[in-house]
Amino acid sequence: MREAYRMKVKFFIPIILLGLYPNVSGPAWAQQEPAEFGVVSMEEMKMQSYPPDPSAPAVILFDKGETRINLSSAKGGFFRRHIRIKIFSKQAYDEWANVKLIAERSSVSKLKGASYSLENGVIVKSELSDDAIFKGRYGKSMDEIGFTFPNLKEGSVIEYSYAIIKSSLYLPSWSFQSTIPTLWSGYAMYVPAELFKSDIRGTIKITDYETKHNDRYRRWIITDVPAFKSEPLMPHQGIYKSTINFWPAFNSWLTFNNRLMDSDAFGNIVTQNTSLQKKVDELTAGIGDPKQKIKVISDYVKQSIHWDGTLDFIADNPKTVFEKKTGSSGDINLILGSLLAKAGLKVNMVLLSTRNHGFVLQEFPSLSQFDYVICLVSLDRDSLMLDATEKYLPYDVLPERCLNYDGFVIDQPGPRWIKINSTTKASTTVNGDLKINENGDLQGKLVFDRGGYDALDARRDYEVKGKDAYIKHFLRDKTWQIEKSEIQNVGEMGKPFTEAYEVVINDVTTRAGALMYINPFVALREETNPFIFDKRVYPIDFGTPAEHIFFCAFTIPEGFVVEELPQSKIIRTQDNAIKCTFSIFQTGNRIFVTNNLQIYKTLFMEDEYPTLRDFYALLVAKMSEQIVLKRKN
Repeated sequence: MREAYRMKVKFFIPIILLGLYPNVSGPAWAQQEPAEFGVVSMEEMKMQSYPPDPSAPAVILFDKGETRINLSSAKGGFFRRHIRIKIFSKQAYDEWANVKLIAERSSVSKLKGASYSLENGVIVKSELSDDAIFKGRYGKSMDEIGFTFPNLKEGSVIEYSYAIIKSSLYLPSWSFQSTIPTLWSGYAMYVPAELFKSDIRGTIKITDYETKHNDRYRRWIITDVPAFKSEPLMPHQGIYKSTINFWPAFNSWLTFNNRLMDSDAFGNIVTQNTSLQKKVDELTAGIGDPKQKIKVISDYVKQSIHWDGTLDFIADNPKTVFEKKTGSSGDINLILGSLLAKAGLKVNMVLLSTRNHGFVLQEFPSLSQFDYVICLVSLDRDSLMLDATEKYLPYDVLPERCLNYDGFVIDQPGPRWIKINSTTKASTTVNGDLKINENGDLQGKLVFDRGGYDALDARRDYEVKGKDAYIKHFLRDKTWQIEKSEIQNVGEMGKPFTEAYEVVINDVTTRAGALMYINPFVALREETNPFIFDKRVYPIDFGTPAEHIFFCAFTIPEGFVVEELPQSKIIRTQDNAIKCTFSIFQTGNRIFVTNNLQIYKTLFMEDEYPTLRDFYALLVAKMSEQIVLKRKN
């Protein structure tokens, strides 16, 4: 299924390229050619909404970008952007009035911004002051620049512009589409056509395209771009937004492979640093099993270096990282690779793009497509993919962010591609024993055993919140009374994260005369269908396989008999990609309820949406069925 998804995206791009040339004339709402910075019109100030999308909290009036390089040497790059936005409501403040730019360190210049408000019929300009611009480090080589517009009001117009200057060839991508509508978006390149390849994504066709000066100048324009509307559980949005990407034509994967192998910040971290050998010998002394060696080394790295949240695929000097006791994903996993290699294991480093970074296109060689690195250890009969950033995951389980289809293996004979697959699932099993009281309350014990990615989430939350806050969060949408609680196996990765509660549940029962109605699915219940629309535009991506099991025994109160029980049933999709089994029966004064929801396939194409929607509709309906008890005469 993942290969089918990749092929679908791959062939999607050339189809869009067929629509590259102008075919649409803009309606009256289209913004004309952008004005100079500071030249704001009264029409812009008086604009109260965007009629094609009246609910939009803001609209981009124009977004103009251009890239130039030194044509004589094909070296160096200059990028400039100027964007102007009309704010309609406070809803747009957080996303659009608080700007964050991420760029290579010390590359941003000529940054300026201003807000404009209409006061007594006069346009009042408030310029962005230098002391309102904040700069900080973002990873090893990037800067984060942030600022907030002054004197912002509903109805204001804001704009900012900046330049990025680099000494090397710089071909940034350009997005024509955003989360709010865009009246005019244009991107120009002053770059010889033979120096780059381009890739256009999205379903919105180019409004205007021009080329001149023997293809040294090109410009793409789209007008009246609708807001990008995301959907629940969709893959990364960057695959689908109307965007144009550029790649140097002379790049090759082999060149990148060889460059990384010889890099002091990559390959040499793994093959050199002989000072780590002593520690490896200590850790693996007396251990013959390769997997046990891997586990011991992985545990050591996880205990010694805290992941700081930075995603990258290069590393600082291991000595410095160990001294700081904190590092990026590149620091941690390249050190892991170095230690494993010194233990005599066959190790290759694998570049990948995390789920929030986007999809890798193998047709366009560029290291900018990657933001992460993991280790691949080849054993006699199998291989393991390893990551040491998450101390609450078993050594041989990758974080969910890594599960994004393709990995680029750096190797001496030459690079190759591998599939990044999950070796575990998100699992939760609930075992309960509850007594139904005469007043309808349920009292007894519930035990939650969380495994795989569910255990990771629970352990991280528990570490941050502590026991009391963790339980409070667990009860946030419940009216249960917890009489006693116990959390087990917090730090034991080989065991489930276990929560045991003695509870009184008073929100699942209703009374009507002699009848008592009880919803038995007190945990892991699907209460609403996440797929409510008739059609789906984008695929559905669950991320990981999952299994959620609920088993509970209910004791019937004295003086009551069973009037009606929900029927046992199996609900499944046509291809058995998702299945839920319900088993409900009575033995004496006990009712036993089991449901087992299993998600085997993680990616569903949009044409499979009706099947998925209908499955969840049946699931929600089944989990709303009730046990009916009747008081004896």
